[in-house]
Amino acid sequence: MIDANHRRRSLLLANAILLGALILHELDLTGAVNTVGFIAVHVVPHWSGFSQPFGQVGASALSWANLALTVGAAAALAIVPVRLARRPGEASTVAGSLS
Repeated sequence: MIDANHRRRSLLLANAILLGALILHELDLTGAVNTVGFIAVHVVPHWSGFSQPFGQVGASALSWANLALTVGAAAALAIVPVRLARRPGEASTVAGSLS
């Protein structure tokens, strides 16, 4: 049975995660954070309990291709908002069409 203290901590953690995600989205940092995260976990040599470097675990070519596509997509999510922000007229047109 979950007591009230565990329930309260779970709600606080869920709210903190949601707030962090909203801040990243608002600051257009989602792509940059994902890019750095994937590289830190899967490319950089073992550095913590969270890392699983593909070079050390013998990952398949399909895993490497998936990593490359994922990092590329995340990098695009980091680059596109920056480029659009430099052109305010076009950025507002794109943002308006997404709403």
